[in-house]
Amino acid sequence: MTDSVVLYEEKNQIAYITINRPKALNAINHDVIAGLEQAFKQASDDDSVKGIVIQGSGEKAFVAGADLKFFVENVKAKTVDKIVDFTRQGHELLRDLETSKKPTIAVVDGLSLGGGSELALACQYIIATDKGSFGFPESGLGIYPGYGGLLRTNKFVGPELTKYYGLTGENISAADASEMGIVDALVPADEVEKTIEKLVAQGVPADKYQAHPLADKYQEMVTAFKAENIEHTLAGQAVEGVSPEFAAKVAKKVGYKSPNSVKVIQELVDAQTPASIDEGIQIELGQLSSMFGNPEAEEGLNAVIEGRRPDFSAFK
Repeated sequence: MTDSVVLYEEKNQIAYITINRPKALNAINHDVIAGLEQAFKQASDDDSVKGIVIQGSGEKAFVAGADLKFFVENVKAKTVDKIVDFTRQGHELLRDLETSKKPTIAVVDGLSLGGGSELALACQYIIATDKGSFGFPESGLGIYPGYGGLLRTNKFVGPELTKYYGLTGENISAADASEMGIVDALVPADEVEKTIEKLVAQGVPADKYQAHPLADKYQEMVTAFKAENIEHTLAGQAVEGVSPEFAAKVAKKVGYKSPNSVKVIQELVDAQTPASIDEGIQIELGQLSSMFGNPEAEEGLNAVIEGRRPDFSAFK
């Protein structure tokens, strides 16, 4: 049915699962999670299906995060437990995608933010076009990436770059994500289907988080966000290997973010760095109630719904 929020199609022994909310930029809500669960089970149980593809409908976005109205409603109603339950359900789905016995492939042919980037990161492979991008805007919303975004980014690029992207909210272009080893194939749109078939033929990867050397252009970010330097960087103070211009730019950008988010994101990354994926998920879930119960989350989420810039000045 074309009015379903999740569509299912099989082609050449590959299941194509499409999130079908183009007007909402395919934002994730309860119906999307339920539809993805059902479609994933259908593909997993069908012996004729050799691979599973997750994609978004429309021309603008893969998935532009979670549907924030649900969070706002439950923050206001003081029913944060519903947010925790919803997040735990999403984690279970994403972990199923990650541990699938059939190759799972995200096709990022457009914007992906927050939960969208986290959905892509949970798949075993990511194909992107030059329209694709990744990003975690949650530090500006008074929360943190709740579907394993910090956890899985850390496994790919390490804690320093994870903190940089998690705290600043800077987008990662598809080209940069490919350079970092996050994206497995950066291809023109007309080569996506052929690339899907190639990856399915390769089967499940032995280790999707295999070490990938970082290009020199990321070194300043890494240096600035090392444990011994991050406090200086966030204060706009240059250290050796970090230019005054870069430190000032980062301090200004992070200065607009939620102070509580900035604190908790750093703590989460540090706690998750030595942890397994499953351990890291439990660490993340353990922080949700206090995060969404903090008044900064209410300010950040309300601001987005109201179409204004969050004002965290009262919390500094």
